[in-house]
Amino acid sequence: MTLAQDYTRFADAGGGPLRIGQFGVVLQDDHSGLPYHVRAEASDVPWWYAEGALVRADQSGTSVVVRELHSARECVEFGY
Repeated sequence: MTLAQDYTRFADAGGGPLRIGQFGVVLQDDHSGLPYHVRAEASDVPWWYAEGALVRADQSGTSVVVRELHSARECVEFGY
């Protein structure tokens, strides 16, 4: 996971240890208002992130924005 370009719009995502261009690992998804507990690869400090603040990223450069929609997870392809 990495930060979405508009991550500052989502709760306190800007206060977390993850920075633009860095990757993190989801430790837990508790389906709450801040569902994603993420540990940044560059830090041992985990942080709770809101939906929309993160994008799923792979080595091809394609990212996927994860949003909750009617109790089902919808993945929307998002290109940089």
